[in-house]
Amino acid sequence: MEVREEDKRSCEDRKTMEDRVEAARLRIQHDHSASAREEFEEVVTALRRREQEEAEICRRRCKITWLKEGEAPSRYFFARLRAKHSHEEMSALEVAPGQIVEEPEGVLEEVHKFYKDLYNAEEESDEMLEKRRMVVGRIEKRLTAEQNTTLEAIPSVELINRIVKEMPKEKSPDIDRVMVEILRIGWEFMEEDCVQMVRSFWDKKKLIGKDGRGVIKLIPKNERKHLLQNWRPITLLTMTYKIVAKIIAIRLKDMLPGIIDTQQTGFVAGRNIIDNILSLRLGQEWAQITNQDVIFVKLDFMKAYDRVAHRFLWDTLAAMGMGAETVDRIKGLVVGGSSEVHVNGSFTEKFQIERGVRQGCPLAPLLFAMTTQPLMSALRAEERRGNIRGLNIGDGQTLLHQLFADDTGICITAEERQFETLKEVIKEFEMASGARLNLQKSIVMQLKPRQPPPWMEQSGCEIAVPGRNFRYLGVATSSPIDERAITEEIVQKMMKKLKHWSNRLLSWPAKTILLKHVLAATPLYQLLSVGLCRDGLEELEKLCRNFLWGWNEEGNPKHALIAWERLAQEKKRGGIGWTSFKSRRIPYTNQTTGKLVQGTEEAPVE
Repeated sequence: MEVREEDKRSCEDRKTMEDRVEAARLRIQHDHSASAREEFEEVVTALRRREQEEAEICRRRCKITWLKEGEAPSRYFFARLRAKHSHEEMSALEVAPGQIVEEPEGVLEEVHKFYKDLYNAEEESDEMLEKRRMVVGRIEKRLTAEQNTTLEAIPSVELINRIVKEMPKEKSPDIDRVMVEILRIGWEFMEEDCVQMVRSFWDKKKLIGKDGRGVIKLIPKNERKHLLQNWRPITLLTMTYKIVAKIIAIRLKDMLPGIIDTQQTGFVAGRNIIDNILSLRLGQEWAQITNQDVIFVKLDFMKAYDRVAHRFLWDTLAAMGMGAETVDRIKGLVVGGSSEVHVNGSFTEKFQIERGVRQGCPLAPLLFAMTTQPLMSALRAEERRGNIRGLNIGDGQTLLHQLFADDTGICITAEERQFETLKEVIKEFEMASGARLNLQKSIVMQLKPRQPPPWMEQSGCEIAVPGRNFRYLGVATSSPIDERAITEEIVQKMMKKLKHWSNRLLSWPAKTILLKHVLAATPLYQLLSVGLCRDGLEELEKLCRNFLWGWNEEGNPKHALIAWERLAQEKKRGGIGWTSFKSRRIPYTNQTTGKLVQGTEEAPVE
């Protein structure tokens, strides 16, 4: 078990300071001189300053931006940090059915084995090579010569300064324990060295020394923490790595809309995840209006980011017209790096990253989005051949597929032949890219509910049952659309929060902050994407009103002392500045309408 030396020193330093305070306190009981009093005040001030620094570190680790500086005591942040550590603790692992490993050394060994195998490249067969060439060869959109010139240009000092300036503050330090705030304070002395390191990478196309190493931090996806598949690996990288990756990412970001189909909304500028949800919602309604027998297939890819074959990535970048110089620089970031996993305060042995893109790298989301283009091109090619057909939405347009990163949804006519064609396309993509489809976790939903045919029940996918919700991009979805059930789910979620808060003595300002910035945000994503029924909106508003005034001993809401209409007014008019749920949806609804009607991002003119 490995323990950080700085953590040991921190505990020892704090204990030494506490001993000095106690010694000074005992001294002034017998020595009433001014020097003794000054010494006591000095050591007490030093200890308090140390406690404030530790509280600030806890606040940063908790990932909380407090709404008003100094409003929350350090005790709160220490409690949050303890809760976070408990949530991220890996106490036991199920390595086989009925076989549990609980010893710390055993857990560490199993984690190392799992991630070493996950990032270990598979041997490529001739068939895999052929499939990769075929899949990548369907890419049609390419970067221009001018765009490649921009990508290959030597980074200017101004660009490097801009990247450091725009790095988000109050984030965890990199693995060298360097925080962004420290980098900015000492930038006058570090700028020259940093610029030299960046330009050295640009010339040699590889990182120097240990700049390519990373530490993987595991974040649990759900409560089933005994399975390693349910942990998300986030890699902490060096500051040099992040600056270089950010340079390429900034330049590439504005080019992606021209080379990636509009159906991919993840990590592409000007596109929004809500577009996917609204497309499915409108597609359901349109299929029922036009009587189209269409199914929606939600595909679940296992560890999609971590399984991307590097050969497939290089071939995809080249097929998109990216110059060899830029591809080699991306190789210098991705290839040859080593990582270790941080588990329960200890570290596994190091292992090489031979496939996948690192979650935590500024460039990784853009690279992954580019690797989905061959799949979208393959689906469109099969549609042109007439082997599959999407939802007909008029004017020769079809809704065939939509992606947000690896979350893939496909609409095809409910025919066994088309479903088998879809499976063949996915199989080719798997062999080419290294992806693996989890058929058992994939879901088939009929846009127009009817009795599922036998082939659908034998497809190996889960069948969406009418009246029971499943989650698509974080939103409750069902066929037929059941707004009442969706609303009830949101109401129950808000009531759970209220039950927790009602047991605490909260001041009026604290209640106002929680109401406006926490409680009101709970249904916002659902509200913007698919909306809620009118009764549901009224129920949510009622819960918010009751939370402010509280409940009596019988559990009934207390009488309001001020009318809600007056209380919800702007602050300058004496209210709390509350915005109704209905009003929160209007801006995005107008923007979406503008995109559909005018083909722009702006809201239509009334």
